Parts: sequence; C-alpha cells; structure tokens
Amino acid sequence: MATERKSFQLTSKYITTSAKAQGFSLEHALTEFIDNSYSNGANKVEVSMKPQRRNGYTFQITDNGNGMSPEVLGKAITHIGYDDQYAKNSVSVYGAGMKFGMFAICEQGTVTVETVNNGIKSQASFSTHPSSAGHVDITSGRKTLEPSGTTITISNVQIKQLELEHICKNMSVRYFPALALIPDIELHLPDYKTMGATNMKVEFEDPLYRHLGDENATYVNIIPEEFEIDKDIIPVTRYSFVNEKIESSEGGFIAWDSKLEFAKHSKTGFTMNRSGVFIKIGFRYATIGDGDFIFNSAQMNYNNLRIEIDIPVHHANKFLQINKSKSQLQKTGLDKLQDIIKVMTREHQSERCPGSALDVEQQKQLDELNSMLNSAVKKAHHANILELNDIADTIPEETPQPRKEHQGGTKFQPTFKKSDDWFELRFEDAGSLPHYRASRLNKKLIISLNNNHPYVSNYLRKLSDIEAQKLEGIKLYSHFTGLSKARVLEQFDNLAMQKVIESESDELRKFFTTEA
Repeated sequence: MATERKSFQLTSKYITTSAKAQGFSLEHALTEFIDNSYSNGANKVEVSMKPQRRNGYTFQITDNGNGMSPEVLGKAITHIGYDDQYAKNSVSVYGAGMKFGMFAICEQGTVTVETVNNGIKSQASFSTHPSSAGHVDITSGRKTLEPSGTTITISNVQIKQLELEHICKNMSVRYFPALALIPDIELHLPDYKTMGATNMKVEFEDPLYRHLGDENATYVNIIPEEFEIDKDIIPVTRYSFVNEKIESSEGGFIAWDSKLEFAKHSKTGFTMNRSGVFIKIGFRYATIGDGDFIFNSAQMNYNNLRIEIDIPVHHANKFLQINKSKSQLQKTGLDKLQDIIKVMTREHQSERCPGSALDVEQQKQLDELNSMLNSAVKKAHHANILELNDIADTIPEETPQPRKEHQGGTKFQPTFKKSDDWFELRFEDAGSLPHYRASRLNKKLIISLNNNHPYVSNYLRKLSDIEAQKLEGIKLYSHFTGLSKARVLEQFDNLAMQKVIESESDELRKFFTTEA
C-alpha cells in the first residue's frame, strides 16, 4: 500500500477569517509592522495615511532598515509561522503577526510591500478579498541605487479620530523601552489633530514615572519580586502612584495619562484602562495595562497601580497570544506569577485603605448595632446554628480576653453573666487579607471586618444609617452560616472555604475601590 505525504493547505477564507479572529486592531497591526522594522535594523519608522476618494484611508509604513531579499520577502508573506533563527534583537515570537495584522485591518483591499536589500529591490502584492486572498504576486529583484529599507502600503483602512489619538498616545509608552536599546530611534505617526494631514514625531515617555524620585511619584516604595521559568529569572515590579504627587511634580502627568482631546468624558490622571500589567519584551511593552491584572476581571482594576513583568523573548509564547499586544496569562498556569500579582494588588489596596480604630462614638454605635443584629438574627433564624456541633467545629475558636483582676473594697467577687448573643461584628486592621474572617466564642459567631479592605473602608465604615448597617450585618451572618452549612454537607475542607471567601472578597473590590 503506497503512502503519500501531503502538506497542509490554507484556504483564502481560512486566512481572512482566522486573521480577523486574532483580535488585531489597527494599533495592534501597526505595532507588528513597527516591530519588524526595528527588529530588522531600522532606527526610523514613519507611518502616514491619506484619504481615499470614496471611503477609508491608505496607510504607508516606511523604515530605513536592512530590507529583505526576494527569497526572504516571499517567505515573510506566504509562510504562517517561522522555523528559522530570529535576529538577536527581534521581538518576533510566532512568525504570523504581520500577516494576520495585514488581513485584519484591510477591508477587501490590497497590500503592497516594496523592499531594498543590498541594492536589490523586490516587491510583493496581494489582495485581502476573501475570493482572491490565497496567492501573492512577487516581482523578481532588480538592481537599484535606492537606500535599504521597506515600505508597506495598505488600502481600505478604516479609522476615526479618537482611535488615532489613542494610537499616538499608546505608542509613546509602548516603545519607551526602545530608547535604551535602539540608538537614535525615531517614530513618526499621523497627527491625530489634523487627522493625518501632517505627521508628528512621537515623544517616548515612561509609564512607570521612573524619571521621578520615589518621594515625588509614589506613596509606597517600588516593590520588586521575581519568579523562575526554566532557570530564567523573571522580574516583577509593582509601582503604586498618587495623583496629587504626580500632578504637582515637574512635568506632571505624561501625555498618555492626560485627557483625551476627542473623548468627552476622559480625564487626566490614573484611570481604569491605564492600570494593569505591563509586559516588557525586548524593546517594547507588549501589553500596556488595559485594566488587566491577569485575572481579567474588573475587580482588579486599581487605577493607580501598574505592574511590570520583564520577560525574555524566548519565553514570550508563555505570556502572549499570536497578537503580541494581548496576554494569555490566564491560560499559562504560572501559579507563582499569579500569586505574586495577587499579593501585590492586595498590598497596594491595603495601603490605600490604611484603616483606623473606632473612636468612642463609633464604638457606641457599633454596640448599638450589635444589639440590633442579635434581635434581627434571632427573629430570622429561630435557632442558633452554632448549637450544632458539626458546624461549630468548622469555625475556629476565638481566644477569650482575660478578665481584669478584681479591685475594690468589697469581699465579693463580681459575677459574670454568660452572654446569650449569637452574633457580634468587630473591626480590625488585617492588611491584605479578605474583607472578613470568622471565629466563635462559645456559641457566638464573631465576624471581624478588615479595615484595610475597600468594601469595609470605603463602604461599611461610611454608612451613616444604622438600618443600612444592620442589613449589611445580617447579610454577612447569613452568608457565613450558609457557607458553614455547605461546608458540612459537601464536606469540603477549611482551605476550600477560605478560597470561597477570598474569591468573593476580590469580587467586592470592583464596587468599592475609589481613586486615590
């Protein structure tokens, strides 16, 4: 029986739909083109745009790099993936980003690549229309006196003024690391103020404000951490900022943190989409915040917190998608990194909510609240759940406070009436722990609320209506006793129960985190 080996074939429909499915925005696609230019020896890249007669714009990306030979050009366009060795300073990872980016942003138009390498000029062109996207026309190399470099021309690109403003400002921080790695680097982009009628030179700025001293920029020290992958040390650094200190410093906020001119409701300073993880790969930041602290959920959006992860290029596929401007940290299983960032976010939040002891008036109000809570809980539940030994055994015993020694002239010792309270709320400073912990004193459930958690600091402690406080207290009691019943019935352990509380505690942060 004869065996025949055949290569995989990609249809034009697959190429176009797969490219768009990678989530490449115009900014992401331009980033891939700029990456390739700097990786190939360029130190100057110019992006321009011209309006078309009917609709859309034609974009052109020009660099002064080394260009490509006809063989390399053909392979760069037609091959999805790359098996050869990348250049030393390259930030390429999958060998697909440029191709996917071209198809994703060009609506049924054409792409032309002209390149000069060692006096040989080559050209490649192809259509992004689904019916004709399966082939590339490559012109054989010919001699030229033109300098080395590459020009990419893409038609039928759609863009609005606000998107262009975002691109210009994002590029100013995205390529900030290149200042230290590429001598005399320049990047020119279409000026968003003139909608591309003129170009502007990008001024690179540090999104982590390291040009300022710690006393000017932050209210906590920069916190470094690290973890290991295959014997490579990956540094992780937390930067916490405060608006007022940055605003009053020399130069103030960088352009990236300034108000958007073409967005009515934007503002200057630290905002949700400018917080998050900054993954540095080679000469650029792959991700620049976007409110993502790995967990990809809104509760982790701490406006004035930025975390930098500096990764070597050969580990980039563990952190980044084919679209290198998007992370895949949720899928990598890097538990150590996740633990580091969870601690960093919680410590940051604790420092924003420093907590404070109750004053005399607040303690008096708390005593009144606890009295109301006990009446309400008894009325609602009829029986004390802690009378059930199997449930009581799941709750740690509170160490009773020592009694004060009797002082006075009488020979009789004071009597201590046993409390019949079922429930008591307390407040404590518990740092980066969840919003509450539970304990018991005999058959009384004690919920100790963490002053350093935003739900407690920014919400519960600020409730002036004692009826509203009572309702929140009843919720806490019902929540924990419900968990305790499930703990017994489902027979999951105490660690699992704490994970539930911890998860719900994180969830509360999205509602009760305020700006510094």
